[in-house]
Amino acid sequence: MKLSDMGTFFLQIPPGLEIIGERELLKKTNLQKGKVTLEKGGLTIECTFETATSLNRILKVPNRVLLRLMQFKCRDLPKLFNKVSKENFKLFNANQEFHFKISSQDSRLFDGRKIEKTLKKALSKSFQAYPPKKKENEKI
Repeated sequence: MKLSDMGTFFLQIPPGLEIIGERELLKKTNLQKGKVTLEKGGLTIECTFETATSLNRILKVPNRVLLRLMQFKCRDLPKLFNKVSKENFKLFNANQEFHFKISSQDSRLFDGRKIEKTLKKALSKSFQAYPPKKKENEKI
């Protein structure tokens, strides 16, 4: 992954400060208003990885800058497993331990333990399907 690649990022902002965070983002960066989407609890932006990595140092209002890997509607655990296991997560180390914070409201997927178990199995299958290259293993 290159620093010039585009990605979708979520800037987590304390509730009620979203508009202030948006103003600060537009003032301190060269992002246009069309690439910034105001949401409850934060902002979604599309920018390069280089820009996103600098946001933590530049901005004062956002708590976190999160990379949004994928977004889709899901009504059951098998669909969740299939979607995640088919995705290529070469950006991450297959040998690391993953931790999840799961929350849901008005969803058919409500048991956090089952969701976490499904995600871990799907990630394991994804890493088996897309093993890291030898050079990437040597860097670790």
